[in-house]
Amino acid sequence: MPYYHVRDELSTQDGIVLRGDRATIPKSLRSRMLTRIHQSYMGIEACLRFAKDCVYWPGMNAEVKDYVSRCDICQTVGRKQQKETLEPHPIPQRPWERVGTDLFTFQQREYLITVDYHSNYFEIDMCENVTRASTIVKKLKAQFARHGIPDVVISDNRPQSTADEFEKFAKNGTSNTKHPRQAIHRVMVKQRMQSRQPSS
Repeated sequence: MPYYHVRDELSTQDGIVLRGDRATIPKSLRSRMLTRIHQSYMGIEACLRFAKDCVYWPGMNAEVKDYVSRCDICQTVGRKQQKETLEPHPIPQRPWERVGTDLFTFQQREYLITVDYHSNYFEIDMCENVTRASTIVKKLKAQFARHGIPDVVISDNRPQSTADEFEKFAKNGTSNTKHPRQAIHRVMVKQRMQSRQPSS
């Protein structure tokens, strides 16, 4: 009775036996399911995570590990990939002190996400043209007007964040802004920075 130990977690829906919200896979379909789980050649750990999200059968973990460990492509790629050392960011003392930005695509539209490292609060802006640095600068100026100018903005090395216009914005802050709230925030940040410096 292979399912006896999980009997309290089993249910049926439309003729499919579920363990929680994961479909239980009969023996006749397991080899096909292993092929589907492994079709992206993600390696053992990623394949296990993927499988555990949506399917179940007794002994699944061992079968997934065995299947992936016999894949020549995964073994070759796995040996070549070096793990990078993760360096944690310092924990900010206040909101909007340190923020991270990134671009992503969803349903064929481009977006800018900005995340506050203190609170994990985030804002998402749809961007009409993310290839232009001016688009990103305009969105960030609006966010900084609402929340204040952060001390640190972390971004990847996309062309937009290394363009001259973005570099100028990063150095000058909001000195050329038309929004008075940004100018107020700029003054407040300068005052805050000056108050941190020891007087001579």
